[in-house]
Amino acid sequence: MDFIDLRTAVIEHVGRPDIVDVFPRLVTLAEAMLNRRVRTRDMVTSQGLTFTSGVADLPVDFLEPIGLFDTAGREYIQQPLQGARMNEASYAVDGQSMTIAGHSGALTLQYYASLPTINGAPTRSNWLLDKYPSVYIYSVGLEAAKYLRDVDLAQTTKAILDMELADLDADDFRARYSRARVRVQGVTP
Repeated sequence: MDFIDLRTAVIEHVGRPDIVDVFPRLVTLAEAMLNRRVRTRDMVTSQGLTFTSGVADLPVDFLEPIGLFDTAGREYIQQPLQGARMNEASYAVDGQSMTIAGHSGALTLQYYASLPTINGAPTRSNWLLDKYPSVYIYSVGLEAAKYLRDVDLAQTTKAILDMELADLDADDFRARYSRARVRVQGVTP
């Protein structure tokens, strides 16, 4: 599925072909909502950050930190900004930058990256549209229903979207933890 297929599916869902002119804006709104709500393994990425005088710029697609590590694998602890300015073993997110007291050099940030947008080219797609097209259809469909001021359609579409998001979360949970084991350390009776 790509942008054109999505547009066709949403038009069929809402029954209004007159949304074609505003469709890119509806996709932008839906992607913003999805970036606020969705956190899956497909969004996890890593990038090196170079700190100068305790500050480094965050990646453009940064949504939320998972961890910050040095080359030995030691993890820094996230703190409020004041705590990170006083403690060299902790960091804080400050707008579009990251702060660590007095640190200079490279560290690796593992984080959730925003969805690559599908706006801009008719054949553009991304991992979410490929794996879960219904999430895209109903999230853009919900924005279309709001644009059309169709309360019944919006309520129905939101209920379907919530089910699709729950399915996405369940799939992600199974993929991450289906074979996870708990090991008790130390002596056990």
